[in-house]
Amino acid sequence: MTAVLEILEAREQDVDHIMTFIQELADYEREPDAVIATHDDLHRALFNENPNVFAVVCWEGGSPIGFALYFFNFSTWLGRNGLYLEDLYVTPSHRGKGAGKQLLSHLANIAVKKGCVVLNGACWIGISPPLSSTSPLVPSRSLNGPLTA
Repeated sequence: MTAVLEILEAREQDVDHIMTFIQELADYEREPDAVIATHDDLHRALFNENPNVFAVVCWEGGSPIGFALYFFNFSTWLGRNGLYLEDLYVTPSHRGKGAGKQLLSHLANIAVKKGCVVLNGACWIGISPPLSSTSPLVPSRSLNGPLTA
């Protein structure tokens, strides 16, 4: 049976959950002391009058199980915006339920709706299993048109 997951835009009350995920991600990447961002830093970045960074939270049964943080960039070669995925994280006990794929698919849909021509980001080498570039969840890009999911 597939888990019922819901992806929602981050709300102000989600900042504590996101900070926990950020620390878990740093621990997972073997950099537990690297996080210097605070609750206030993240709250200010996500919820100011004109935010430049955005987040979504993945929920299962009323509990947060993961998040993705992203921002919009610009391709000088294409002359169009793109979406850059900064972090995508799912709590280890909830992996294998499709949450990561749903988060990525959700971001691809945001990119398409915003007219972005690229969706990119960096992937930590330790990720397992890696997402193939031929996956139907990885958007394709045409130089003659917008990103398609």
